[in-house]
Amino acid sequence: MKIMMNNFSNNVFIDNTSINMSILTIEKFSLFTLNLSILLFIVLLIGLIGNLLVIYVVLNYGLLKTVTNKYLLHLALSDVIFLSGVPFFISSIMTRSWLFGGFTCKIFFLTQGVNQYTSIIILSLLSFDRYLAVCHAAKSIAWRSRFNPNILIISIWILSFLLMLPIILFTTLDEAGASAVQCTINLPLSQSRIPYFIYVAYTSSITFFLPLTLMTFFHIKIIYRLRNRLPRQHCRSRISMRARRKVTILVLSVISVHLICCTPYWTFQMLATSGLLSQTNSILIPMSSLTQFLLFVNSSTNPILYAFLSEVFRTSFKRVFYCCSTINNNNEIIQEKYLD
Repeated sequence: MKIMMNNFSNNVFIDNTSINMSILTIEKFSLFTLNLSILLFIVLLIGLIGNLLVIYVVLNYGLLKTVTNKYLLHLALSDVIFLSGVPFFISSIMTRSWLFGGFTCKIFFLTQGVNQYTSIIILSLLSFDRYLAVCHAAKSIAWRSRFNPNILIISIWILSFLLMLPIILFTTLDEAGASAVQCTINLPLSQSRIPYFIYVAYTSSITFFLPLTLMTFFHIKIIYRLRNRLPRQHCRSRISMRARRKVTILVLSVISVHLICCTPYWTFQMLATSGLLSQTNSILIPMSSLTQFLLFVNSSTNPILYAFLSEVFRTSFKRVFYCCSTINNNNEIIQEKYLD
């Protein structure tokens, strides 16, 4: 048994005896893979443009240089890294083979895995940051003034890298047929289902279930606090609370979309590695591809949420497009004068 690279990191494993059946099954979904590839390309364009725009405005506009937006900056960077895997994924589902060599296989697993750890830890920190800002405003101000979030974020990247290193040792290329080569994770005792189930259970606990528990706790506290209105005489406090509420709604929306997109993926992984989902099921490959597709969609939606839910982000985005439009118009005027 191996974890195959049709859907890359933490992907469903397929018995050696079922490889030929899987190849025959996927041939029935040529139209499905074509449509999925087109959608993935659209997601890639939207995600790269949107996240690079987020990185640019946070780095260049003073109003966006807040603690919360520093987390969103690194979340956007993490999403850009994750979306860089879309071309590899498209190639894999179209050719049913890994075409990029063993070294690229290891690097790909490393970058995709680092993204999974980094993004969920950042979301957890965002939840904790909102919890402090809303429920413990005084403590939040003191904590932010004493602690540099950049140090914490850099530590998160380093920790994510270290957590993924052991997996890279087991990443290898494997022949899946007469001409097909797959990028796989070959764990010890590869003929047993247990190591793969333990691996998926461990990874899903660290990158999904445990953070989900923490984020749920924080946001229950936040919602309870926001529902209790402050007395009318505390006008300044009410204005401050209103501003915190807007930021909290933005963060909660980002986290909600993340959970919606990631839940099908981890549910599918647990079902596949536990044996509850038959390896010869005809819907196995489409389900696997769709759940991975949702992960890429998740990395593309955050900039859209910022544009709809944050006035500051929306204004900054408009300013960038206005500047670009002004520069283009000025260049056209200069060219016309030169031609005259």
